[in-house]
Amino acid sequence: MLRRIRWWQSLTSGSTGRPERASGPKVDAWAGQVSAAWRTTRVVMAIAGLVPFAASASVGGDSRLSLPSSVQDTIVRVAGPPLRDGVAQLVPEITIGTVNGPAEYALSAVSSLLVRRDGHIFVMEFDVMRRAGPAVREYDASGRFVRMIGGRGEGPGEYRGIFGFALLEDDRLIVLTVGRINVYSPEGEPVATWPVFAYPPAGIGRALQMTRDEILHLGYARRRPTRDDEVLPMGIVRMRAGAVLDTVFAPELPDVSLPAFPVWTRSPEPSMWGTPYSPEAAWLFSPLNSVITYRTDRYALDVHATAPLQDGVLRAGPRELLAPGRVVSIRRNVPPVEVSAAERRDQRAFLEQSIPQGARHGAITEIPRVKPRIRGAVVDEEGRIWVWVSMPSERYDPPLVSSPDGRMRPDVPWREPNVWDVFQPEGTYIGRVRMPYGVFPYVMRGDHVWGRWHDESDVPFVTRYRIVWSEP
Repeated sequence: MLRRIRWWQSLTSGSTGRPERASGPKVDAWAGQVSAAWRTTRVVMAIAGLVPFAASASVGGDSRLSLPSSVQDTIVRVAGPPLRDGVAQLVPEITIGTVNGPAEYALSAVSSLLVRRDGHIFVMEFDVMRRAGPAVREYDASGRFVRMIGGRGEGPGEYRGIFGFALLEDDRLIVLTVGRINVYSPEGEPVATWPVFAYPPAGIGRALQMTRDEILHLGYARRRPTRDDEVLPMGIVRMRAGAVLDTVFAPELPDVSLPAFPVWTRSPEPSMWGTPYSPEAAWLFSPLNSVITYRTDRYALDVHATAPLQDGVLRAGPRELLAPGRVVSIRRNVPPVEVSAAERRDQRAFLEQSIPQGARHGAITEIPRVKPRIRGAVVDEEGRIWVWVSMPSERYDPPLVSSPDGRMRPDVPWREPNVWDVFQPEGTYIGRVRMPYGVFPYVMRGDHVWGRWHDESDVPFVTRYRIVWSEP
């Protein structure tokens, strides 16, 4: 899939892309994530003053804040033999979605998922391109439709857009919309509204994160853009029960050597196009009150403690996110994965055919000969770290995808196996999990995974899987 960012899309949202195509120029490996990583923000265009940001993997400029100089004590943990032998597989248990069935099961644009303790599944839908949503659907643990929660509008319990949602300890649901957070009872009724300042939220689906002690982390761009290619610094508002506790800002990310978005187009619509297999730098929160930084061309994820709270004071000036102390660097020795000459030719040909020549601003760079060590990472609600591992590409018969000129073209005929390494929060290597092509995981709990995938007609589905480990 082309790593193309339209002005209304977010890399971290997981709103439109499909991981089986991520061997090409990736669109949204992160649903969040990948779906859980927040990168330095490149805002391309504002929508009513609020922007589902287009995230850039290139790092630099005023958005970077240095780590405290006292953070020098790094504990390196290199993964040894896994706790679980072999490669685990996912076995589907229930699936939500339909092509021609009842409307309450016809999903349009799944951008995030939540799972309550009783197994109820909450599906968030919002996609500007498809004019899908905003909507929140609730299904029970068997996949039966329960209710729609809220609806489009500006009244109590309504929303103009949805940029994130979370579950509180008492099973209330909170939904981040434009300028506020809506609070719903376990029965789906609106019960409160928490105001938030109207800075652009950090993408669709992952702008709202929850820790185990119910500290909300609300990601936002610290100011509005003054030009359409401006890199904006990221901030995090920390809240509890609607009250702002303080504001912290993004950590420094390591520089990456290749441009993530070398080509711009302004016709027929503003877009950014990137080189497949470019290294990226990213960071993400853990529900255990830590932040993880990494770059994809190294198998090394650095886990830091977050700064202590500031007694409810909203600090307007820049300050460092990471508290002084130790850093745990989780590493694994893996061989590099080469990109074949045939795939490089196909990737470049697809870029050249898909980007209108007259609308290009910038040059298409050479496809790297070696992939980054990892494709990204997410953290589950238990604090386990899931690392998306680069694998040798496999040739396949791809579906058709739309081009800027409106024509349908075959996608890049290469895809990667969907493989993840799983670590305990302190860095112990649990084992490797292979997911079906096209599945992106949103919720991982115990031996279950809830993920989104698309059929050949690009219709989204949600499936609960059971992780089955190989017998010793």
